[in-house]
Amino acid sequence: MPLYEYYCRNCAIKFTQLRPISAAGEPSECDYGHLAAPVLTVGVQVQSSAQAQGTTAPESSVSGGCACGRGGCGCGALN
Repeated sequence: MPLYEYYCRNCAIKFTQLRPISAAGEPSECDYGHLAAPVLTVGVQVQSSAQAQGTTAPESSVSGGCACGRGGCGCGALN
């Protein structure tokens, strides 16, 4: 099961929770019983004008070979 990030407005805190993929978009409860909304993570890929025109091969936007793309989970830090 993956970890998902949630934000509780009442407590003004962000927290993570291990949940099934089928419950990814559903609200969750913080430690104090308030409903918390899922935090949406957005990824962006920047292209040069040559890549946008298809004259060069696109470079990978993922670094370190980890799923998060930034090495923040630790799996990319080992490379």
